[in-house]
Amino acid sequence: MADKYVTRGAEYSPDKMLACVNEDECFYLIDRAKKQPISKVKWNSPANSYNYEVFCIPGFDSKKLPFIILRDDFMIRLFNVNTQKIWSIKEAPYGSKFGKIYKTMDIILNDTEFEAIYLVSDERDEQQVTHINRVVFTEAFLQTLRSMAAI
Repeated sequence: MADKYVTRGAEYSPDKMLACVNEDECFYLIDRAKKQPISKVKWNSPANSYNYEVFCIPGFDSKKLPFIILRDDFMIRLFNVNTQKIWSIKEAPYGSKFGKIYKTMDIILNDTEFEAIYLVSDERDEQQVTHINRVVFTEAFLQTLRSMAAI
């Protein structure tokens, strides 16, 4: 990992983090205390994805809600840090013939749910167009995730 460019990361437990590496088909779970990768997980995306966004799910708990939200150049995904399973939950393509433009995703918290707000860019009539999109994670969805974590 010493010679790789880490584009994004999220600490999910003390001294444990998930790191995305530029132009790598995997992301890495790292033990920062030991200064070494615990494991690497394939994105299931083409190797030239830039692996940009990583957030611990609001209310993250390593036993009850062990999920991280990921966004690469194609998809928004959920990752369980304990089972290392990854699920695609929403297409979120990114790309432009006009060149790479900044993309972003952020999390907005509400009382009982949260939203992932993200940008998608495309071209129309030789013009670049950027759309603001959102995915709402309802309390019912979060309850389903808690049930999945208990299995």
